Amino acid sequence: MQLGAQASALQQLEAAQQAGFNDHLWLRHDPRWQGLQGHPRFVAVMQAAARSAAAERATALARLATDPAYAGLMQGTGPRAP
Repeated sequence: MQLGAQASALQQLEAAQQAGFNDHLWLRHDPRWQGLQGHPRFVAVMQAAARSAAAERATALARLATDPAYAGLMQGTGPRAP
């Protein structure tokens, strides 16, 4: 990847992460990003995306544990779609 293209890709990736994109697992395994995986900016985006995903997961699990509307979902006995 050329330097200009690399800088542009990193800038777009950083903007996407700041806008809420946090699929760090996809980025890690998508071969199109392999050339950037050792770059410090890419690593920083991956770490921020992983932290964001973990926070979203914790929020969702806390809601599942405390919101009566979701009471049975953790045990697989919650409401089912029609």
